[in-house]
Amino acid sequence: MKVAVAAVLLGLLPAVASAHAVGFGAWRLEQGEGERWRSTLRVDGADRAPIDLEVEGCTVEAMERSADGPRVELHGVLSCPPGPGPSFALDGLPDHMRVQVVVVPRVGPERSFLLSDRAPEHRLEAAAGGVGLRYLTFGAVHILIGWDHVAFVLALLLLLTADRRGWRRIVSTLSAFTVGHSVTLALAAMGWFVLSPSLTEAMIAASLVLLATELAGDDRFGRTWTRRAPEGVALFFGLFHGLGFAGVLEEIGLPPADATLALLAFNGGVELGQIGVALVALALAKLVGERVGDPARWRRWAGYALGCVGVFVTLERLFG
Repeated sequence: MKVAVAAVLLGLLPAVASAHAVGFGAWRLEQGEGERWRSTLRVDGADRAPIDLEVEGCTVEAMERSADGPRVELHGVLSCPPGPGPSFALDGLPDHMRVQVVVVPRVGPERSFLLSDRAPEHRLEAAAGGVGLRYLTFGAVHILIGWDHVAFVLALLLLLTADRRGWRRIVSTLSAFTVGHSVTLALAAMGWFVLSPSLTEAMIAASLVLLATELAGDDRFGRTWTRRAPEGVALFFGLFHGLGFAGVLEEIGLPPADATLALLAFNGGVELGQIGVALVALALAKLVGERVGDPARWRRWAGYALGCVGVFVTLERLFG
């Protein structure tokens, strides 16, 4: 069982070293005075790609572009006499890019949808669905494209497969992780708790380094606190992962009229994505785990690979 989870983890690593953001961005269109709409596009991981935006029914009055490392920002004003849309497009998105779009009129409901390199254009008529469904989708999509969150869950599973308590230990540890990230996600999304994003990202990377050290070490439980009480480790680092989720949610924005519903739905989407990752990994482990020899060696390899990437990303986020 250990081997299959390690294989899944190792399969993620070649794509990991590029950047944490995995091409995640946010585009917010908010109505100002009259026919003018403020447009704010932030894209992480674009590496100065020539991204252009187009909104049906609108003309660009002003647009400023800036770049800070992998982050590209476009700030401007659009004139939209009939209102923006129904067609929205982003041209030039890299193949790893996902952008959440939020349209905020002065009167009426907000609209949200997702653009990507494979679907760079969207028509609002096809975006039926309430706030809950949209933010549920946002949460699930984010954890699935957030390699560091997925890697943390997989590393926990890989570490726990040697525990005598089996399923009980897996459930209790993943539940502790859920409690940790749910608490800080809620506090940060409501503006009640703020922590430096660079510190948050560095701690998330450090959580991978810690688990990598355990995976590459001795198999015997009881030698370290991480092995004796994985629930505590999952809870502690879950607090920082929750702040990472909150940073994404801040980029997307919460609808003022349905902020609580959107927050709960987003967190629910994160949980669905996390459960999906765990079930797929464990099912794969059950199918092929008995067919590959020397699981301890494969687990050590996974630990070495994860540790190298974790150390690199930790230093990059602290000093990059």
